[in-house]
Amino acid sequence: MHVLLAVLVCAMRVSVIINVIIMTDFNVAGIVPISTVDWKGKSCMTIFFRNCNFNCIYCHNKDYLKGQSFLSFEEIKNEINTSSMFIGSVIFSGGEATIQKDLQLLIDYVKSKKLKVGIHTNGYDYDKIKMLNNVDKYFIDIKAPLANAELYSKITSINVDINKIVETIKMIYNKGIDIELRTTVFENLISTSDIREISKWISENVPNVEYVIQRGHNHIDKGVLIECTPAMCIILQQIALEYIDNVSVRFG
Repeated sequence: MHVLLAVLVCAMRVSVIINVIIMTDFNVAGIVPISTVDWKGKSCMTIFFRNCNFNCIYCHNKDYLKGQSFLSFEEIKNEINTSSMFIGSVIFSGGEATIQKDLQLLIDYVKSKKLKVGIHTNGYDYDKIKMLNNVDKYFIDIKAPLANAELYSKITSINVDINKIVETIKMIYNKGIDIELRTTVFENLISTSDIREISKWISENVPNVEYVIQRGHNHIDKGVLIECTPAMCIILQQIALEYIDNVSVRFG
């Protein structure tokens, strides 16, 4: 009798788990089955989620900031399974991936397939990021110097509490998780002194991480943001190299 009861309880628990999985939907803007540009040196699948806690003036994925287009957990699993023999990793991007409900469920599934997990994030949701497990690498935006709340707020279009981003970066670094920090640059938005200040902060607080200068592309009024020339990006890289050993430029 006791054995039968235990079996029934176990079956009920399995049923509950299955139902939760079936009913879990994710607000997905799009999926790139195989990418060679989102994680340097790795082939990956990139899953873009909708919605963001920022509204950056130069956002490359403005269309992802709002709206709804849900995929079930099972549908995303099928996408991962289809690409799994061709990739070594899955990246969650956006929008802002870390505000997605039940993200850990997807992370755990990716790890069960023996794939690495990367997350593109603005680092603002410290409490959520702190709770995530089994992430192999974070790609974190530093929009502006981390002592310049005015510029940070101008770029993100919200009143930013920069301490949340600082604490997120330090927390991930102290856990020993791989980090890539990156700054998107425009000539009339991020100055040489801004890059110097950011690079100095990185060298003093999270040394030996990767830093990327990302050349921004203007998707709005051409008079609002002025794109950096490739030569200017190289100049910014040289400034960053005065403080950081591993600095690259992403022109695309």
